[in-house]
Amino acid sequence: MAENTAVESAPVEKIQNNVSQGMGLIYGLGMMTFSGFNQMLTQYWNYFLTNAVGMDPAAMGTLTSTASLVAWFFVIIAAFIVEKIWFRWGQYRSYILLAPPLTLLFILGAWTDWTWLGVAPGSSAQVFLIGGCYLAGQFFINLFMISGTSMITVASKTEADRALLSSRKGQGNMAIKVLFAFISLPMILFFAGEDPMGNAKPDTVIGYTMTALVWGLVFVAAFVFLFIKFKGMDPTEEFCAARAEAKKRGEKLSMEASDTQKVTFVNGIKYFFTNLPALGLFLGEVGRAVVTMTLSGMAIYYCSAVYNDNMLYKGMMTIANICGLVGTFAGEQIGKFLGNRMCYFLATCGTGLSMLAGYLVGDAGAMIFSVIVCCVFFFYNIMMSVEYSCMANAITYQEYKNGETAKAFIMGTIQWCPNIGKMIQGALVGYGLSAIGYSKDAVMTPEMVSGINMLTFLVPAIVCLACAALFFFMHRLTAEDMKEAQEALAAREAAKKAAKNA
Repeated sequence: MAENTAVESAPVEKIQNNVSQGMGLIYGLGMMTFSGFNQMLTQYWNYFLTNAVGMDPAAMGTLTSTASLVAWFFVIIAAFIVEKIWFRWGQYRSYILLAPPLTLLFILGAWTDWTWLGVAPGSSAQVFLIGGCYLAGQFFINLFMISGTSMITVASKTEADRALLSSRKGQGNMAIKVLFAFISLPMILFFAGEDPMGNAKPDTVIGYTMTALVWGLVFVAAFVFLFIKFKGMDPTEEFCAARAEAKKRGEKLSMEASDTQKVTFVNGIKYFFTNLPALGLFLGEVGRAVVTMTLSGMAIYYCSAVYNDNMLYKGMMTIANICGLVGTFAGEQIGKFLGNRMCYFLATCGTGLSMLAGYLVGDAGAMIFSVIVCCVFFFYNIMMSVEYSCMANAITYQEYKNGETAKAFIMGTIQWCPNIGKMIQGALVGYGLSAIGYSKDAVMTPEMVSGINMLTFLVPAIVCLACAALFFFMHRLTAEDMKEAQEALAAREAAKKAAKNA
């Protein structure tokens, strides 16, 4: 689309940051509570299905990979719902209020074995109920996560604003993971109770269900607070409120009264696949998701099967998440010094190389294994600290170049990545463990240890390094590019205001 040079030449005041440090902190705290709730799925759901519910590893792999594939399509549907259906509190802000309670309701169903309804353990009905609840929960997760992360773009005026919100989200995410790693297993054991001999029962369903409920209630309350604090920061909020009042009067308010126009499905697809920087970031996030999901899903098997020490998992994950938290703060500073793009690229390379080292020496001892996991967490959380800033930059630059974009849809593509990671995780953990002969009662052999090591480290390393190369050549936006885009967009906005006031 040709650029309107007359509009861009309109006078504009110096662009000021729009997001305060306090707002950044509130955003990070809100997002971190969901991360705690979601960690239950990332770290324990595979184990819950095989060891608490009693599913065969292959059946578990089929369920998790199939559910993640379907959930991937739900991301697309959710993104276009956000683009097309606007409630009275704004296009993005409304879903931050409405979707979290429904998420909690359905995800709790995925932490239930359903035998209390007379469903036979391991039956197709049980798989259908657990998988169906998981999918419904994933749909509502996508609604509020797409909306919440789109706020990074719509509430920000500068690259510094976008970097602040992105880094605070990453830091909150890791801060809660440190706490989660420290208390989640004790919480599961506490709610599970003890057997008649006074021993803990880690494979009891109720322990997982109640732990998920506690984390879920905290996350829902935090998002209600975030909804309140975002008041006035959604650019569609005024129009949506006016439309709701007009509807009460029996009138209809045209979309032309809103500065933000709804995006068609075809245009949303076009805007994403013609946005090369966004595609590059998306591929980088695929690599990070594969590493994150596979390592998180396999680590508990590694600790229990290779080293015969379940408590190693708790201690190692606590330290690894502390390293990850340090990584998010390091990423914020590296991004300021080298730029978000180079920060993301170097961290992706560090993640892939650390995973490769894990394949080579991870089974040499528990200490070496733990150090490698800590290195992986450090690097991939540097990536996480700047991921949304990189994507918001891609969206902003596209709007500058073309005058149009699909913010919710393109930002929502990041939500595809965890589902892709879960699909690969489900296949590797489920089918991979089945292929090497793993079961919870199996005797470990050198071949089985080697197989677990390969599943945990080698495949994710290859994917991550390939994605690093693709990101480098596709996402080329620099600080100078973004300054040019911000000034042009600010000039357009000033011209629109001047035209309205004329």
